[in-house]
Amino acid sequence: MKYFAMDMRRPQLIKNLIEKWDQTLRDFEKVMTIEDLPYVYGERTNIGLLAVAASKMGFVVLEEYALQKNQGGQSKPGRADLWLYSEDNSLDISIEAKFKELSWNSKRVAELIKPILEDAVHDVEKVRPYEGAKYSLGIVFIRPYNANPNNFNPVGFWDQFSNRSSLGADFCAMHLCKYEIWSQQQYNKGYPGIGIAGKFSK
Repeated sequence: MKYFAMDMRRPQLIKNLIEKWDQTLRDFEKVMTIEDLPYVYGERTNIGLLAVAASKMGFVVLEEYALQKNQGGQSKPGRADLWLYSEDNSLDISIEAKFKELSWNSKRVAELIKPILEDAVHDVEKVRPYEGAKYSLGIVFIRPYNANPNNFNPVGFWDQFSNRSSLGADFCAMHLCKYEIWSQQQYNKGYPGIGIAGKFSK
């Protein structure tokens, strides 16, 4: 995967998951071509696509499930976005997600994403993990819009987005749709791809 940056102290499975996510999006685009893009539908759909990628890796996945959340020192009923559990019972991850749309031409990418990523981490810290849970992860999906097919260069956006220290992220990645697909979209014009940034709370 070309557009990927990660704190290499983090588990290799994250890199594997993001690469599988990238391929899952590419599979969708290959079938739908210029008729539709998989990531234009918001947070819920993008969580589902990440869950599909995790399932392909052999994880047991659970989306939008009811549980108890720790709020102000009290346990209250709530819902969590995604839980991944490895088939060999060695690993599980609680994930809370946010969604942000940004102009492809923005010069404030890290500044605008950082507080949203912090909110996602704060939310996942409220999730009461299953016994023995190993990781808690906050993520943000970033959907850039307003890209111009006639003057397209991903370097400027990626240079901002891949600055993990400014973003406060443990990893970030960007899936770019093939130019001949996104540039000819019938309904969702100006959407060249989608980014994901994540930070572990533990």
